[in-house]
Amino acid sequence: MRYYLMLFVGVMLLALALPYTGVRTRDGELTVAMNKDGTLTPSTPTYERPPPRPYETATGCDFPQLDDGAKLVLLSAYDTQSISSTALANEEEIAVGAGTLTIEDGDTPLYIVLVSFDATIWQVKGAVDRVRYLVLASQESNTTLLTLNQPHTEMLVGATGIDAGKVRFLPNKCMHYFKGDAEADLAGEAIQHYVGRKPDVTAGAEHVNGFSAPSGEIYQLSPGGSRWSKFIRHVMEFFGLRTRTMPAESELEDDMNQFYPGGVVEMDAGSVVSLKRAKPYGVLPQEAGLLQLLRRGDLAPYQEGNDTFVINRPIRFPAGLYGAHARHFILPPGVPLPTGVVGHSCVISQETGKVLLSDGICDGTSGFRLRLP
Repeated sequence: MRYYLMLFVGVMLLALALPYTGVRTRDGELTVAMNKDGTLTPSTPTYERPPPRPYETATGCDFPQLDDGAKLVLLSAYDTQSISSTALANEEEIAVGAGTLTIEDGDTPLYIVLVSFDATIWQVKGAVDRVRYLVLASQESNTTLLTLNQPHTEMLVGATGIDAGKVRFLPNKCMHYFKGDAEADLAGEAIQHYVGRKPDVTAGAEHVNGFSAPSGEIYQLSPGGSRWSKFIRHVMEFFGLRTRTMPAESELEDDMNQFYPGGVVEMDAGSVVSLKRAKPYGVLPQEAGLLQLLRRGDLAPYQEGNDTFVINRPIRFPAGLYGAHARHFILPPGVPLPTGVVGHSCVISQETGKVLLSDGICDGTSGFRLRLP
């Protein structure tokens, strides 16, 4: 026991000294090595963000004409700190974020380019009449995580509060989200290549709740919850040490506050301007959907504190169960397999302990052990 305690202390000190990394990262940033054919390798999961890519070779990027008198604003975010109640395209696969774009008072017309990594619906507010064009792009979505080498042109992005005639959509090959100075400079050069001049204002961040334009002010919320408490709990469970746990519902709420401190944003699907069909989620994405299923009794906690749920009735998986949003599910005899997309989650037979459904990452050796009666 002394050896285990010393090892535990060493792991904790290392964790405090290094950034928090691992398989379960926010919003499914894929952390596994990838073959050229798109299949997963069995090697140790890693994630390295690729360097900024040049834009000059991209074709089919039809930006509207930029008037000389308009102020050009370029904004970017990896994702948003709120989740949308409205889906785009396939509600079973895509977790759609919600963000705000507040237009400040003024007389100068605005040409705004807004790029996100995740699928997002932007709620445009304020002096919207100032907007000449709102050009939107989303770089990736959860459906593209396992096909990184394939072209993606889904344009999973939308807006509310603005006339459809002012909105244009770009294939995601045309613009990439940015947050650092080097990436922002590259994006500015791309805009100059496409429309003839560099942006007057450029602003980008990883997680945002919204932007103001033309100032480029970024609004961010402080995450609730504690990923460190979860990390400590998992480390202690790994060493077989008992930990104080909270009820499953409280844990999901804790995770929800960590990932989406802005909560669920209710919006009218009929008001969404998008190239994809917008409709209300039947089951909300990620933790919000798991909370729905838990509260209506479709799921029950297997054991408090281990991110595992028993499936009591037929369910559809919430969208976006990738990365840090993945869970284990126990399937009792007689209950059908869930529909929808399993993501990085696993469904395990209560009767045999075998993995019934996974995407290949969960192969029965993930560290989870089902305690059979």
